[in-house]
Amino acid sequence: MNSDGLELKELKDELDKTLSGNIIQSSGGKKRAVKANLTKDVFSKIINYCIKETSSNYKLINKKSELPTEIKKRLPKLLVSEEYKKHKKVEFKQHQIKEKGVDYDAFIIEKDELKMLIEYKSYTEKSMLRRVLFDAWIAKDYGLEAKYCLCMLETSMGFKKRGEKKSELDISYQSHAFRDFMIKHHDVDIDILILLDDQRKSKEDIAEEKYRKKIPIEKLKLIINYFKEFLKKGETQTQAN
Repeated sequence: MNSDGLELKELKDELDKTLSGNIIQSSGGKKRAVKANLTKDVFSKIINYCIKETSSNYKLINKKSELPTEIKKRLPKLLVSEEYKKHKKVEFKQHQIKEKGVDYDAFIIEKDELKMLIEYKSYTEKSMLRRVLFDAWIAKDYGLEAKYCLCMLETSMGFKKRGEKKSELDISYQSHAFRDFMIKHHDVDIDILILLDDQRKSKEDIAEEKYRKKIPIEKLKLIINYFKEFLKKGETQTQAN
């Protein structure tokens, strides 16, 4: 095995170990939050591995508060306009007004330039995909030219024949149709990266040891190639879905 293959195996072993952490003791919303952090930890290790491998000047930021001020200023904020208040006949007291930005999970930057917006999801279903695409549309409408990437452990928007164990598609026809609509009518698209095989099963939580999945080496290679190309060129020759 050459040095590149050895380093890849070491990364895979480290990621499999991260995924094997015991989170089953959590429940409900707490478990979802823990799995979201798990997704962030896994993909952060992949991205930082690629940054090191490419000697890139890009940097991964997982907290909005750690962004340079110039980038934070450019992020979208959702505010109620005077025109809206007049049209809808609504008023707000000062203590009721809370400026809220769009929540993005992570950012890849180069100095004061935003290069990529990232969303981490342990899984995504069709309705959640629509929300992600809407957030990407808001970013574009605000003039952010950064790429937009959805990073998932599992898919819950694929296609599987009834009675079959294996999914035929990680992303269903209907989900592709909505993406196609957003591209045609709003010039908005996102890259989607899925680390694990097969569809998510709600009754077979990968947090439980008996349902735990190993990372397929081929999918890991595709994701690594995706980020390496992006980090080297600033735009990806995408192998994402």
